Amino acid sequence: MVEGPSLVDPVSLLLLLAATIFLGYLGSVLYKSTRVPDVIWLLLFGLLLGPILQVYDVSLFWKVAPLMSVIALTLILFGAGLSLNFYQTISLLPKTLLITIIKFVFSLILVGFFLGTFFPGFSLLDGLLLAAIVGGTDSAVIQALFKSFKRVEKGLESVEAVLLLESVINGVLCLVATITFIQMHLTPT
Repeated sequence: MVEGPSLVDPVSLLLLLAATIFLGYLGSVLYKSTRVPDVIWLLLFGLLLGPILQVYDVSLFWKVAPLMSVIALTLILFGAGLSLNFYQTISLLPKTLLITIIKFVFSLILVGFFLGTFFPGFSLLDGLLLAAIVGGTDSAVIQALFKSFKRVEKGLESVEAVLLLESVINGVLCLVATITFIQMHLTPT
């Protein structure tokens, strides 16, 4: 008999969402006072509340991770899109596309062939898969980085636009490549 997906307790899910929002706010407040990026604080809070103190069952995160990651990615990219100047983005698109494709292909070749050649447990396909997974630039990190830079240095709008656009395009390339390499791995030859 085939079992359906296990359901998540609604109270646990709401508590998890509330804790995530509160810890996000707390991370932002701590960032303003310590200049340590809020992503680091969120990782530390997650480690503390999950595996260390076991306030939350880690299996709950595995159940809601696909949904939470899609929502988080959507909100981050939506926020990044709101901060971009449309005309500047269109003018920078050809250069950014070229930079992104060259960087993506170079990182695939470098990491993929290096791991496939010099590490005994890795095949070439394993190396390419790992390169596709870790080869992306995170839009949230770019936004946080430039938020702190804008307080110090003015005139970085075009650099920020190029990096944000590159991270969005690179995210799509990494996702497509990862799914392709996984399918190649699962398909018998």
